[in-house]
Amino acid sequence: MIIDTAFIKDLLAKAEQTPRKRAYYDLRNCEEEASQRVLIAMLPGSASPIHRHPETSETIVVLQGEATELLYDAEGNECGRNTLCPERGNFATLIPAGQWHTIIADQPCVVLESKAGCYRPVNPENVLSYTNRRFEAKMTVEALQKELELAVQTNDIFALKMLVPKIAVSDVLAHPELEPVYRQALSKLN
Repeated sequence: MIIDTAFIKDLLAKAEQTPRKRAYYDLRNCEEEASQRVLIAMLPGSASPIHRHPETSETIVVLQGEATELLYDAEGNECGRNTLCPERGNFATLIPAGQWHTIIADQPCVVLESKAGCYRPVNPENVLSYTNRRFEAKMTVEALQKELELAVQTNDIFALKMLVPKIAVSDVLAHPELEPVYRQALSKLN
Protein backbone atom coordinates (compact mmCIF):
# COMPACT_ATOMS: atom_id res chain seq x y z
CA MET A 1 0.00 0.00 0.00
CA ILE A 2 1.20 3.49 -0.85
CA ILE A 3 -0.20 6.56 0.86
CA ASP A 4 -0.09 9.12 -1.91
CA THR A 5 -1.83 12.36 -2.85
CA ALA A 6 -4.83 10.53 -4.33
CA PHE A 7 -5.26 8.46 -1.14
CA ILE A 8 -5.12 11.58 1.05
CA LYS A 9 -7.55 13.44 -1.22
CA ASP A 10 -10.00 10.52 -1.00
CA LEU A 11 -9.73 10.35 2.80
CA LEU A 12 -10.38 14.12 3.07
CA ALA A 13 -13.43 13.73 0.80
CA LYS A 14 -14.76 11.04 3.15
CA ALA A 15 -14.26 13.40 6.11
CA GLU A 16 -16.48 15.98 4.38
CA GLN A 17 -19.33 13.45 4.43
CA THR A 18 -19.25 12.80 8.18
CA PRO A 19 -20.96 14.83 10.93
CA ARG A 20 -17.68 15.10 12.92
CA LYS A 21 -15.75 16.14 9.80
CA ARG A 22 -13.32 13.27 10.32
CA ALA A 23 -12.46 10.07 8.50
CA TYR A 24 -10.23 7.23 9.70
CA TYR A 25 -8.11 4.62 7.97
CA ASP A 26 -6.86 1.84 10.23
CA LEU A 27 -3.28 0.79 9.33
CA ARG A 28 -3.18 -2.26 11.59
CA ASN A 29 -3.18 -5.76 10.14
CA CYS A 30 -5.71 -7.00 12.72
CA GLU A 31 -7.53 -5.80 15.83
CA GLU A 32 -5.27 -7.81 18.16
CA GLU A 33 -2.11 -6.09 16.92
CA ALA A 34 0.07 -4.74 19.75
CA SER A 35 0.25 -1.21 18.33
CA GLN A 36 -2.21 1.38 17.13
CA ARG A 37 -1.66 3.13 13.80
CA VAL A 38 -4.35 5.16 12.11
CA LEU A 39 -4.62 7.90 9.51
CA ILE A 40 -7.11 10.60 10.45
CA ALA A 41 -8.43 13.14 7.95
CA MET A 42 -9.79 16.21 9.73
CA LEU A 43 -11.47 19.37 8.52
CA PRO A 44 -11.63 22.71 10.37
CA GLY A 45 -14.33 22.55 13.01
CA SER A 46 -13.37 18.99 13.87
CA ALA A 47 -11.94 18.46 17.34
CA SER A 48 -11.60 15.57 19.71
CA PRO A 49 -12.47 15.99 23.39
CA ILE A 50 -9.60 16.72 25.74
CA HIS A 51 -8.36 13.29 26.77
CA ARG A 52 -5.33 11.33 27.94
CA HIS A 53 -3.78 7.89 27.53
CA PRO A 54 -2.45 6.94 31.00
CA GLU A 55 -0.47 3.88 29.89
CA THR A 56 1.13 5.02 26.64
CA SER A 57 2.66 7.96 24.88
CA GLU A 58 1.23 9.06 21.54
CA THR A 59 2.90 10.26 18.36
CA ILE A 60 1.11 12.57 15.93
CA VAL A 61 2.62 13.21 12.48
CA VAL A 62 0.94 15.65 10.09
CA LEU A 63 1.25 14.39 6.51
CA GLN A 64 -0.66 17.25 4.88
CA GLY A 65 -2.34 20.45 6.03
CA GLU A 66 -2.12 22.07 9.46
CA ALA A 67 -3.28 21.09 12.93
CA THR A 68 -2.70 22.34 16.46
CA GLU A 69 -2.08 19.97 19.34
CA LEU A 70 -3.20 21.55 22.61
CA LEU A 71 -1.98 20.33 26.00
CA TYR A 72 -3.88 20.84 29.28
CA ASP A 73 -3.49 20.37 32.99
CA ALA A 74 -6.07 18.42 35.02
CA GLU A 75 -8.24 21.53 35.57
CA GLY A 76 -8.54 22.23 31.84
CA ASN A 77 -5.98 25.05 31.70
CA GLU A 78 -3.97 25.14 28.48
CA CYS A 79 -0.31 24.47 29.28
CA GLY A 80 1.16 23.92 25.82
CA ARG A 81 0.49 24.31 22.12
CA ASN A 82 2.19 22.82 19.06
CA THR A 83 1.23 23.86 15.55
CA LEU A 84 2.07 21.09 13.10
CA CYS A 85 2.47 21.86 9.42
CA PRO A 86 4.86 20.08 7.05
CA GLU A 87 5.16 23.21 4.89
CA ARG A 88 6.53 25.09 7.93
CA GLY A 89 8.86 22.24 8.90
CA ASN A 90 6.84 21.19 11.99
CA PHE A 91 5.98 17.57 11.29
CA ALA A 92 5.24 15.76 14.52
CA THR A 93 4.65 15.92 18.25
CA LEU A 94 5.25 13.37 20.97
CA ILE A 95 2.68 13.37 23.77
CA PRO A 96 3.80 11.76 27.04
CA ALA A 97 1.65 9.13 28.72
CA GLY A 98 -0.96 10.74 30.95
CA GLN A 99 -0.84 14.18 29.27
CA TRP A 100 -4.26 15.76 28.68
CA HIS A 101 -4.50 16.86 25.03
CA THR A 102 -6.62 17.42 21.94
CA ILE A 103 -5.92 18.13 18.29
CA ILE A 104 -7.73 20.71 16.21
CA ALA A 105 -7.62 21.01 12.42
CA ASP A 106 -6.56 24.53 11.43
CA GLN A 107 -6.99 23.61 7.77
CA PRO A 108 -7.90 20.30 6.08
CA CYS A 109 -5.24 17.87 7.22
CA VAL A 110 -4.29 14.22 7.46
CA VAL A 111 -2.39 12.97 10.48
CA LEU A 112 -0.78 9.67 11.34
CA GLU A 113 -1.47 8.75 14.96
CA SER A 114 0.38 5.93 16.69
CA LYS A 115 0.38 4.48 20.21
CA ALA A 116 1.69 1.33 21.84
CA GLY A 117 -0.67 -1.47 22.86
CA CYS A 118 -3.88 -2.90 21.48
CA TYR A 119 -6.68 -0.46 20.70
CA ARG A 120 -8.88 0.39 23.67
CA PRO A 121 -11.50 3.15 23.61
CA VAL A 122 -10.78 6.07 25.94
CA ASN A 123 -12.61 5.53 29.26
CA PRO A 124 -14.80 8.37 30.60
CA GLU A 125 -12.33 9.07 33.44
CA ASN A 126 -9.72 9.83 30.77
CA VAL A 127 -11.87 12.48 29.06
CA LEU A 128 -11.57 15.96 30.56
CA SER A 129 -15.05 17.41 30.33
CA TYR A 130 -17.11 19.89 32.24
CA THR A 131 -18.14 17.17 34.69
CA ASN A 132 -14.63 16.44 35.93
CA ARG A 133 -13.19 19.98 35.97
CA ARG A 134 -13.49 22.10 39.10
CA PHE A 135 -15.57 25.29 38.89
CA GLU A 136 -16.59 27.97 41.32
CA ALA A 137 -20.32 28.10 42.09
CA LYS A 138 -20.43 31.74 40.93
CA MET A 139 -18.12 32.29 37.96
CA THR A 140 -17.03 35.71 36.72
CA VAL A 141 -17.90 36.68 33.16
CA GLU A 142 -14.20 36.33 32.28
CA ALA A 143 -14.08 32.79 33.70
CA LEU A 144 -17.29 31.85 31.86
CA GLN A 145 -15.85 33.23 28.62
CA LYS A 146 -12.64 31.22 29.07
CA GLU A 147 -14.60 28.01 29.71
CA LEU A 148 -16.96 28.73 26.83
CA GLU A 149 -14.02 29.28 24.45
CA LEU A 150 -12.47 25.98 25.58
CA ALA A 151 -15.78 24.12 25.14
CA VAL A 152 -16.32 25.60 21.65
CA GLN A 153 -12.73 24.90 20.61
CA THR A 154 -12.83 21.28 21.75
CA ASN A 155 -16.44 20.68 20.71
CA ASP A 156 -17.38 19.69 24.28
CA ILE A 157 -21.17 19.66 23.82
CA PHE A 158 -21.81 18.61 27.41
CA ALA A 159 -19.86 21.62 28.70
CA LEU A 160 -21.71 23.91 26.29
CA LYS A 161 -25.05 22.62 27.58
CA MET A 162 -23.93 23.40 31.12
CA LEU A 163 -22.32 26.80 30.41
CA VAL A 164 -24.73 28.51 28.00
CA PRO A 165 -27.63 28.69 30.50
CA LYS A 166 -25.27 30.34 33.03
CA ILE A 167 -24.68 33.30 30.68
CA ALA A 168 -27.19 36.10 30.95
CA VAL A 169 -28.06 38.14 27.85
CA SER A 170 -27.22 41.24 29.92
CA ASP A 171 -23.67 39.88 30.35
CA VAL A 172 -23.35 39.39 26.60
CA LEU A 173 -24.54 42.94 25.98
CA ALA A 174 -22.24 44.36 28.67
CA HIS A 175 -19.18 42.41 27.43
CA PRO A 176 -18.93 42.68 23.60
CA GLU A 177 -15.89 40.35 23.57
CA LEU A 178 -18.16 37.57 24.89
CA GLU A 179 -20.68 37.83 22.05
CA PRO A 180 -18.75 36.01 19.25
CA VAL A 181 -17.94 32.96 21.38
CA TYR A 182 -21.48 32.95 22.80
CA ARG A 183 -22.88 32.87 19.25
CA GLN A 184 -20.49 30.04 18.32
CA ALA A 185 -21.66 28.10 21.36
CA LEU A 186 -25.30 28.59 20.43
CA SER A 187 -24.66 27.47 16.85
CA LYS A 188 -23.01 24.24 18.08
CA LEU A 189 -26.05 23.50 20.27
CA ASN A 190 -28.55 24.00 17.43
